[in-house]
Amino acid sequence: MGRPANADGNYGLGLIVRGSPPHRRFGHDGVNAGFINSMISYETGDGAIVMTNGDQGDVLVAEIMQSIAAEYQWPDWTRKERKLVAVDPKLLDRLIGNYRLGPTMIVHISNEGGQLFSRATGGAKFELFAQSDRDFFTTAFDSVFTFDTDGSTDARKLVIHQDGKDYPGDRIP
Repeated sequence: MGRPANADGNYGLGLIVRGSPPHRRFGHDGVNAGFINSMISYETGDGAIVMTNGDQGDVLVAEIMQSIAAEYQWPDWTRKERKLVAVDPKLLDRLIGNYRLGPTMIVHISNEGGQLFSRATGGAKFELFAQSDRDFFTTAFDSVFTFDTDGSTDARKLVIHQDGKDYPGDRIP
């Protein structure tokens, strides 16, 4: 079950497999009406399972997992220090819209009071923070959102960098 079975080498029989020895881990997240959960286990025996009884528990689950990872010093869960930069509010409006990352995955980017937010299909809304005019990150999990824009036109593409992989998406007109 824990041996990677797909071409990317990160998916076993029902489990997501990440890392490399001695820090290989496996896990699985789940969503059901009224519940969200996450399970992580390392080959060394460390692990955690978190379950919430709410449809918008993504942020809470991520924060609890980050706290457990920090306490037990899981090496591949360390948070990166990032610097915030000020971005021209006019630029933010060029980034808002819907981006298709897969057949059923659409990421909606919105601007609420000068702050960008991201919400993927069926997921919770996450605040995005600028680290450049093109790159934004969320504190809920370790990912960077890169928008393809020259600053004078609306963004045409979005690439989400997460877990060592790139997930590109085209803007939906």
